[in-house]
Amino acid sequence: MSEWWTYRLEDFLLFSPRVYWRMFELANAAFWPLHLLTLGAGLAIVLLVLRRPPRHGLWIALVLAALFAFVGWSFLSSRYA
Repeated sequence: MSEWWTYRLEDFLLFSPRVYWRMFELANAAFWPLHLLTLGAGLAIVLLVLRRPPRHGLWIALVLAALFAFVGWSFLSSRYA
């Protein structure tokens, strides 16, 4: 293992950049109507930040957690696997 310094970051990629961009494109096309829902969720977060109702931080965290979980599940399980 004396040649470890000869590796570059590109050596650890599984696919070429073109393949990654195509995977993102196909994932976005498959879930097209949900883009409008995520836009609505973003607007809801902005309203929560501006109005500051009780426990607004909790609601913002829950919305973001749900969105992050969906993105992780939809991409990793259905496209990347």
